[in-house]
Amino acid sequence: MKIYDISVELPYTPVYPGDPGIELIRIDDIKNGSVYNLTQISMSLHAGTHADAPLHFIDDSASIERLSPEIFCGNARVITIYKETGGIEKSDLEPANG
Repeated sequence: MKIYDISVELPYTPVYPGDPGIELIRIDDIKNGSVYNLTQISMSLHAGTHADAPLHFIDDSASIERLSPEIFCGNARVITIYKETGGIEKSDLEPANG
């Protein structure tokens, strides 16, 4: 089985509408005399490629670390859709349904 990483690189991934954007804040920088570079990241858990665990919708249910990775593996079709603006709509997917 071939495995595809479909993750979108942070901070270039869209965030869920209404959620705060992704912020990268440089804390320490070698260029400014520090002995290391350190960056802080601030983001909503809805940013980036992710899976919502049952706990997201059902109180006292399984959190993501309690889910087996195998449930996220299987057959899939990977397609690329380029859009300047807006979300992916059903009509964007229909040409790939062949």
